[in-house]
Parts: sequence; C-alpha cells; structure tokens
Amino acid sequence: MKIGMSQMGKFTGLAMLGLLSSTGLAAAQSPATGDPAEKAATASATQAAATTQSFATSFDGDENPLSEGGTWLHTNNTYTKAAKVSGVAHGTQSGSPSQQRANLYDDSYAILSGFSPNQKASGVFQRSSGTIDSSCSHEVEILLRWADSSNGARGYECLINHDGGYAQIMRWNGTYGSFTELAGNSFTGLKSGDRVECQAVGNVITMSINGTKLAEATDGTYATGNPGVGFFRGNCGSNSDVGFTSFEASGSDGAFDETVKPKAPADLTVD
Repeated sequence: MKIGMSQMGKFTGLAMLGLLSSTGLAAAQSPATGDPAEKAATASATQAAATTQSFATSFDGDENPLSEGGTWLHTNNTYTKAAKVSGVAHGTQSGSPSQQRANLYDDSYAILSGFSPNQKASGVFQRSSGTIDSSCSHEVEILLRWADSSNGARGYECLINHDGGYAQIMRWNGTYGSFTELAGNSFTGLKSGDRVECQAVGNVITMSINGTKLAEATDGTYATGNPGVGFFRGNCGSNSDVGFTSFEASGSDGAFDETVKPKAPADLTVD
C-alpha cells in the first residue's frame, strides 16, 4: 500500500500499513532471556502472533478520482471511480438513462492494498438533507477481498440502499454484470451517522449496522483481495445523495479481537 508522507498525519492506527506487524511488535517488546525454555516460549508466541494491518480516513478535501496519495486504487475498466468532496466520499456515475442502458451496473469503487485475508471494514453513512428520489437505487457499499483488472472486478460487497429498504451481501464474480446474492435483509430508519460494517473471517461474511448483525453468509470463493468502498445509483438523483464521511479497515491472518464488555444484570445494585 503506497502512501505519501504528507498523508501520514491524517491516517490513524496505520500500524505502518502492515510494515510493522503485531509479530514484530511482540518481538521488540518481549526480548527473550538467556533461559532456553523462555527463548523457545518467546519464539513460539512470536510466531503465533497474528500479522495485522489497519487504516482510517475522514476523506478530507476534494479529489476525483479518490486517491489520497496513491492509497486508493482502481484499475481502469468498465466500472466508474469513487471521489471525495468536502469530507464525503461518493460515486461518479453519470446516471443518465442512455448510460444506464449501456452500463447498468457500473458501480463506483476504490480499494486499498496489502491486507491479510481476514478483513473487517466500516463506513459512516451520510445521506443528503434534501429529498432523495426513491424511484431508483442509491447504495453505499463496503467491499472485502476485492480485486480488479482491466476486464472486471470480483470480491464481496455489503450494500445498503439509502432508506435501508434493502441490504445485501453480494459476491461479484469477476465478469461485468455477473454477481450472486449470498444474503439479504433490511434496516428501517437508516440515517446519517449510522455505521455500515462488513467482516470476512474464513468463509463467513457478516454485515452489521451500528454493531448489530444484519446478515450473514458462508462462501469460500475468494480468500484474498482487499477492502474498499463502493457506490451505486440508478438513473435518478445525484451522486451526492449518499456517501461515507469516514472509513476504517483492518486485516489479519488470524482472528480479530472481538472483546465484548459484559452487561451487568438488571437487578444488580452497588452500595
């Protein structure tokens, strides 16, 4: 994953974009003593530690196509590119009826690079303060294990429409216009500030809104690729109708730490 030094200040939790892994950190902080047994234990623990990567952005400024110093990528193909305007990332589809007939599913997207197979990513949703034309779709998408070429794109997509009327986990199959729905649901009352989340661990893909599971699918087609963002609209409205105000992604070759704080019993009192 490329990144210019001027961008370093705006990204948090980068772990040097994978250059400093948790394995290396463990080795640096826990040097083995002279005892052979401790050396063996330290080496074993170091080898067992998962390599992780993380990335975050608030989409500051304006940019078309979205790049942020070469961090975001998109191979030139039939699909359109993502952009950012005043802190909001969104699509760049023309949305015209003539274009939609020729390229019905020309979603806009941008992806990162250098992530391990197990991935989770999320974006904070924003919708226009005005009325959004509901006669066509306006979707935001979280992408996982995504890869593209001049001939197409493939990977997993967690998408939701602007009003939460439908949400889907999709598998893009690599050929333009070829995709498979793996799971679906809806989310009533989707609003600005809601966090759209997607996670792929092993062959299980999970979609959540604000930490609440919405859909889950099992699919082992793709084991590699990278996280990203995507957007789609039909032949109505504007690209700025929906978008993301921030985005976070993590990768690991092991399990994620999903520590959950225990909830106290309702009848518990503290003197």
